[in-house]
Amino acid sequence: MRISGYAVAAIALGTAVVPAAAQERTATKQGFELPARSGKKILVFRPAVSVGAQSTGGMFEPNADWTDKARANIATRWQSVRRCWATA
Repeated sequence: MRISGYAVAAIALGTAVVPAAAQERTATKQGFELPARSGKKILVFRPAVSVGAQSTGGMFEPNADWTDKARANIATRWQSVRRCWATA
């Protein structure tokens, strides 16, 4: 049985796309709505942040400068969100 180059390319592309799609994560649920002043509390946990690059050998190489910058960006954004909630 002989497989054409197009079939091999289609299979390779299909297997490459599936893992990328499987990594999508969202923090929302479609149709979910929390009524205002419902008395419910939402807990927000501080994320563990580590930023780096993948080496040629496939190993994760952390970058302290990038990690510090990412943590500062998250903290800055979180403060602005908290200010918006306080005024709402």
